[in-house]
Amino acid sequence: MNAKQRAQELFERHYGALPEGVAAAPGRVNLIGDHTDYVGGFVFPAALRLNTAIAYRRSAESNRVCAVSEALADKVDFGLRQEGVSGWGGYLAGIAWALLEAGFELSGLELAVASDVPTASGLSSSAALEVAMARAWRTVDELELDDVNLAKLCQRAENAYVGVPSGILDQFASSVPAVGQAIILDCRSLDYQVIAIPADWTFVIVDSGASRQLAGSAYEQRVKECAEVARQLHLRALRDLQAEQLLKLDGDLLKRARHVYGENQRVLEAASAMKAADIVAFGRLMSASHASLRDNYEVSSPTLDRLVEAALAFEGCYGARLTGAGFGGSTVQLLKRGSEDAFGAYLEERVPSARLVARI
Repeated sequence: MNAKQRAQELFERHYGALPEGVAAAPGRVNLIGDHTDYVGGFVFPAALRLNTAIAYRRSAESNRVCAVSEALADKVDFGLRQEGVSGWGGYLAGIAWALLEAGFELSGLELAVASDVPTASGLSSSAALEVAMARAWRTVDELELDDVNLAKLCQRAENAYVGVPSGILDQFASSVPAVGQAIILDCRSLDYQVIAIPADWTFVIVDSGASRQLAGSAYEQRVKECAEVARQLHLRALRDLQAEQLLKLDGDLLKRARHVYGENQRVLEAASAMKAADIVAFGRLMSASHASLRDNYEVSSPTLDRLVEAALAFEGCYGARLTGAGFGGSTVQLLKRGSEDAFGAYLEERVPSARLVARI
């Protein structure tokens, strides 16, 4: 059964009734362009065929939310205006907070959650949960909220309520999905373009087996370092960095700035390569991105590096890189379509802890 079916079944089993509906949102893989969204730069994500689903109905208690999850034993119960909800329920409560702050009126809900998106794997399971929750309220309460503004409110919930200083990448890719296609997004203007992935390309996503956690991690430190570079150089954001300004930096701040500057350029070049169906160029940019994330941004790990090295040794792998924030999680590889099974068998033999979880 898929996530929507499992969410409905869980709802019926737990509440003894049918839900009013099921809302869902996909996880995402970022093909290239990591740690550029929170500086207003460019990113290049694609939605996965893996969803988080929430079965819902209005609650008899108009100001409360009750939720159960197939994957987690703890039941969530909170007031619509309750502060400080922790754990996975904090993502749901954060959406309520952001929608109420934006002036929307909300109904209390009973919820059941099921997901195909692996958690702590860099595939945006938290954003998929947030967007699915916002979509449920949008339907129930007939909210006038388009997909872009829904993504912005979900990002606000994660930043201000959950406490993760993320950019718009994850929520946007989940809210404005184009399954089987990629999106190049300007994270400052939110202008975006959908680009068809060439029919003979396939991106394979592999879970390294090393989980990651953003809140309280070095992720927040990287955000602060980027802000400090912008402050020192009198920039609106690090996205505005010019090459010659790198000469004014040194140490860790120089390395962080080198990554951001180079990564923004790589995203734009990758978009051109995909439009031209130049698989060699696109793969080379992916591998260069991983090297920069490893050496300049220092967010890779020995496990991720071994996985990328093994992938690139496979004949027919054009590029490989960590995807998402790093510190563990997943990698994405570019192959010619038809070689996925051979690649999976090859990788299973060389990196037993890795698991192929999705393909585009």
